[in-house]
Amino acid sequence: MNPVRLAPSTNVEARAAGFVATTDEPWLELGFERLPAGKWVEFFYRGSFLDRLVRPLIRFETSTGLEWDIMSAPLIGRARWIGRVPDGTKRVLVSPVDRAGPFGFAMEGWRTVPRTVLISRGLRRDPFVASQSIGARLIQARRESRQALMFSRGGVSLDEYEVWRETRARDFDPAGLDAPRRPPEDLPQVRVVLTQAARAGELKTSPLLSSLRDSPFRDWSLAFLDAGTQNLPVLAGEPLITLPKEATCAEVCCDLGPADLVVFLNATDQLAPCALPVIAEMAATDPAGDVFYADEECQGPDGRIEPRLKPDWSPRFQSEQGYLGAPVFWRVRFVQAISAELATGAQAALAGLLKRDSAVRHARRNLLSRSEATPPLLAARAPAPAAAAACKVSVIVPTKDQLPLMRRCMEGLLRGTDYPSFEILVVDNGSARETLAWYAEFDGNPQVRVIDASGPFNFSKMCNAGALLATGECLVFLNNDMEIIQPDWLTRLTQEAMRPEHGAVGARLLFPTRKIQHAGVSVGLGGFADHTSHGLPEDAPGYLGRLRSAHEVSAVTGACIAVEARKFNAVGGFDETHLPVELNDIDLCLRLDARGWNTLMCPEAALIHYQSASRGFAWRPFTRYGRERDYFRGKWSRVIRDDPYFHPAFSLFSVVTALDG
Repeated sequence: MNPVRLAPSTNVEARAAGFVATTDEPWLELGFERLPAGKWVEFFYRGSFLDRLVRPLIRFETSTGLEWDIMSAPLIGRARWIGRVPDGTKRVLVSPVDRAGPFGFAMEGWRTVPRTVLISRGLRRDPFVASQSIGARLIQARRESRQALMFSRGGVSLDEYEVWRETRARDFDPAGLDAPRRPPEDLPQVRVVLTQAARAGELKTSPLLSSLRDSPFRDWSLAFLDAGTQNLPVLAGEPLITLPKEATCAEVCCDLGPADLVVFLNATDQLAPCALPVIAEMAATDPAGDVFYADEECQGPDGRIEPRLKPDWSPRFQSEQGYLGAPVFWRVRFVQAISAELATGAQAALAGLLKRDSAVRHARRNLLSRSEATPPLLAARAPAPAAAAACKVSVIVPTKDQLPLMRRCMEGLLRGTDYPSFEILVVDNGSARETLAWYAEFDGNPQVRVIDASGPFNFSKMCNAGALLATGECLVFLNNDMEIIQPDWLTRLTQEAMRPEHGAVGARLLFPTRKIQHAGVSVGLGGFADHTSHGLPEDAPGYLGRLRSAHEVSAVTGACIAVEARKFNAVGGFDETHLPVELNDIDLCLRLDARGWNTLMCPEAALIHYQSASRGFAWRPFTRYGRERDYFRGKWSRVIRDDPYFHPAFSLFSVVTALDG
C-alpha cells in the first residue's frame, strides 16, 4: 500500500494526525510520488468521531476542468473508497467535512486496483450488471461502463456487518484525531437515568456502569430508582444518585443546568467510548438543539449484531414507527418545559411530545450497544389525515400513443377509483390517428379533457401544460403505464398532499411481478438519484420498517406524484428549460422541500407500473441526457453528497439498503 501525503490547499493548520480548518473551504491536497491518472484506485483513511459524519468529497483538477466524486463515510473511524482517477488529473483534493471549523482526517494509504479485478468481483455478485459494464465499454460508452461497474459491486449486506466492522473500526483517540475541541467547562453535564430498578449485584456487573467508568468524558452522573439498590458498589466520589421510586423528570433534573443533558437507558446497555464526548461536543456546537439521538448496535437472540442506522429527523416516521430507539439525549430545559411531571420511565411519552418543528438532531454514529432489538419508543400512529372529500383533484396524464396502456390506465381511473371529485387531463404529445380516434370516446364527458401538446418530447412542459388548465386544488401527475389496483389510492395520496407540511407525495409502485419498483428516491444513489428498496417483495417491511408506514424521503418519482396546486405553482412547476426529460421530478421535490414542504412516501397507496413502457429505456443516458445530469448534479450537489434520509454509511450503488463496501 502506497503512502499519501496530506497538505492543505487553503490556509489549513495541521494538528496531530489530522487538520484544523481555519477557512470555510477545508480542502486537503493529496500528494503522490506519481499521480495515478486514468487508473482505478482504493484509498484508505480515518476521520474523527467528533466530526458530523458525512461522505467526504474528492475533487480532481484535470487538464480539461474539474470533476468530483463522493467517498465513503468513516462511520466507525475508518473507511475505504474505490473509484477512478480521471485522465489528465493534475491535482487531487479531499474535503472530509461539510462545514467550517475544527475537523480530524488522516490518509493511511492507497493502491491501484486493476479494472479486471473489479469486473471479476462484479461478475460474481451481479453478472447481469457487470456484463452491461463490459458491453458499454465495447461501444466506447465509458461513463455508462463505469456506472454499471460500480453498481455491479453494490454494497455489503447488513447481515455481514460484524465482518465489515472489523476492517473499519478503530479505537477512540482523545489524544490524537479525536482530541477535544472545547475546554471541559464549555461542555454540558450528562445525567444517565436507569429506566428500571436494578439490584446491587446487577449494577456491579452492569455494562452501562462499566462503560461510564471507562469513558474519557468525566462530567456524567448515574441516577437510579431506590428499589433494591442497597449496598451499591460505589467508588469514592463516584457520581451515583438515588432517586425516589416514583421520581418525576423535574426531580431527575433539579440540580442540572438548562443546557445539560439527560438520557434514559437500561443497565444492560453499553455506551461506546466515544458516546459522551460525541454528544457533549455536538450539544455544545449546536446550542439551539433540544434533542440528540444516535445510531445503535443491537444483538439479537441468535447473537448476531445488527446496526440501526437511522435517518435524520423524520417526525412522521417517528410518530408511526418510533424509529428514534436509543440513545436519546434530552436538554434539561426541554424536559422541564414540556414534561416536568412525567415519571422517569416515561420516555415513550417524552417522544410522543416531539413535534415537526422540534429541534431534534441526529448524531450519525453507533453510540450504544443493546443485547436485543430496541423496541419502538412510540407505537401510536399519527392522527388520521383530515378528510379531503371537498377537495377537487386534477389527474394529469402525459401520453403519446401506447393505446393498450392508456386504455388500462383510463379504465382504472374512471371505474377503479373511488375518489368523489376528480377530473382527468390527458396531455397528448402528438399521438397517431388511432389514438386520437379513441379520444373521441370521451367527447361530452365532463370528467375528461384532452390537451394537445405536440412537439419535441418534453415531460416537464407537458405536465406544466396540464397543471395550467387544471381546476383542482390538488394535482396528481400519473404516467400512462399505470394500472389501478386499489380504489382508495387517490384518496390516500390527496389526504397527505393537502397537509400543510407536505409538498410532493409519492405512492408505492409495483412491477407486474408484484415486486417493488418504487418506494421512495434517495438523492445521491448512483451519483444522481435512484429508487430504494427496488426489487424487494411487495410485502417487504423495508429497513427499519419504512415500507409499513408513511415516512419522509428526499424525493419520489414523477410517475405518480401528488402535490397541492398552490405549492406546485409557488415553486414554478417542473423545470421545462433545464430538465425536460430526466430528474425533473427529483428537482421538483427538492425545490418544494427548500420552501419548507417535505416530501412524503405513502406506501399504503399502491399501483402497478409498467416501467418506461411508453418512452422506452434510455440508451447511453450520459450522452442522451448529459446536460440534464450535469445541471442537476451542479445544482443539488449538497443533497447528492448528503441526503438526510439516507444514512451516509449506506452504499450509493445498491438499490437495496446495504453498507458502503
